[in-house]
Amino acid sequence: MKRIGILGVDAVTEELIRGLFQAVPDALVFLWPGNSERAQKLAREFPCWTMDNQQSVIDEADIIIISVANDALN
Repeated sequence: MKRIGILGVDAVTEELIRGLFQAVPDALVFLWPGNSERAQKLAREFPCWTMDNQQSVIDEADIIIISVANDALN
């Protein structure tokens, strides 16, 4: 099974995580929260691990998803 790391948790990645766990209920997901309240909510709802820093996510994951807030792109 792939170990997925997500750097930055926003509305888009929240929906991605929900879809991921519907498709692969035993997925291993590691989060570095850009929005810690949202990440904590997901960790309570799904078997996700919230990590203290970005490097911890990178060390644990086979696949990294980087989320950038929409306002950061303007």
